Amino acid sequence: MSPLRLGALTLPNRVVMAPMTRLRADAGLAPTELVAEYYEQRAGAGLIISEAIAVRPYGAGFPDITAIFAPAQQAGWARVVRRVHAAGGRIAAQLWDVGLPRPERPDAPQWWGSPTRCGRRCCPRTTSRRRRRRSSGPRGW
Repeated sequence: MSPLRLGALTLPNRVVMAPMTRLRADAGLAPTELVAEYYEQRAGAGLIISEAIAVRPYGAGFPDITAIFAPAQQAGWARVVRRVHAAGGRIAAQLWDVGLPRPERPDAPQWWGSPTRCGRRCCPRTTSRRRRRRSSGPRGW
């Protein structure tokens, strides 16, 4: 439980809380009061690594994951960080992006953002790499 120097940080102990996605965002993907309380309760760790935080609208991957691309989400994470710091803790963000733009779906929740096109000349009408692969190749991939 001795202190640890980690780059520019001096951690009070060697306990690092691994990221665990809790799926506790509000409808706008902002962290809720429950998220702030959760991390505040764990401020005794030397360093907390946050749950996955989506960096763009279609980078969340599934509902209820927190994000940081909109002002309300940034304000929510600022509240979390203030609470952790007030309790003597340190927290780092695990920034997350699922990689591929989402396919267009009529039932897609609003938090998925607007449809995104691939942009490559070979597939101007498709919306994702996965859909493109399925439509070409010897076995439909």
